[in-house]
Amino acid sequence: MESTKRKIFLALSLFLLLQSAAMTQSLRLFHIERNKNNSIVCYDLEVDNKTIAKNNPIDVYWEMPDQNNARNSLSVIQNKLVYGLTIEQVKGNSILFKLKAYPDRIVEVVYDSKKQQANAFTLINGSYVILKKLYIYATPPLYSSVEYIILVGLDPNTGETKKEKITNK
Repeated sequence: MESTKRKIFLALSLFLLLQSAAMTQSLRLFHIERNKNNSIVCYDLEVDNKTIAKNNPIDVYWEMPDQNNARNSLSVIQNKLVYGLTIEQVKGNSILFKLKAYPDRIVEVVYDSKKQQANAFTLINGSYVILKKLYIYATPPLYSSVEYIILVGLDPNTGETKKEKITNK
């Protein structure tokens, strides 16, 4: 009898865990690559029950390919000064934000709840494109001074890759 109760409890717990996982979802928007190493900074949209999550709608974290894609949090300084973001507006299924390191461009996230897909849009060379990645080249050996940034995106109408290089003057 006790064994049956335990099995029912475990089955119910597993069912609830799977239901909870099905309601929350992380959707990769874009990432930042650097010349320093293979680690990337990821920007994921957090979706809860097919709506944009109210708390922390965009999750920003390190992904370490050299360490079996281990996931690490940003440090406080990295979040406040370099890789963090400032959310300007959350309205319905869209978010407007600026990257701390490059506040001159607004990024708009649009979430399609029916398709369960999200894209981050920004301007690249005057075209409104789906942002896929940023590449940051910093000057060795300390990597504390950014020499240039390359923005890479896809034209949503043609699928053509668009790039823009921004140099630090």
